[in-house]
Amino acid sequence: MAAVYADGWQSGSLTPGQLDEYLNLLAPVLGKRSFTIAQRLTLTFESVLDSVVDLQGPPEKIIDRIKAYQAVGLNYVLLNFWARTPAERERAMKIFSKEVLPAFSTFPELK
Repeated sequence: MAAVYADGWQSGSLTPGQLDEYLNLLAPVLGKRSFTIAQRLTLTFESVLDSVVDLQGPPEKIIDRIKAYQAVGLNYVLLNFWARTPAERERAMKIFSKEVLPAFSTFPELK
């Protein structure tokens, strides 16, 4: 429905491959009009055995995964920093801002 009536879509917890499949299905409906894609993702720099966490591991792995989403057409990421305590969440946000975000500084939204 979003492809017909809106100018964007916010999905949740799709892999890059799944997102690509959806966007390919929507392509005939969207045509050449502008359509923004955002996705909610959960992030941790720890390795956890939790399927709810979409992005996990060292900063380099997080960067590669976000770039995989961009490659299939994702415009925006809405992050939930997975943590057991507020201090862990703050630590993760600092790591993200120092080690991950600079990899995406060529995008106008981040300048």
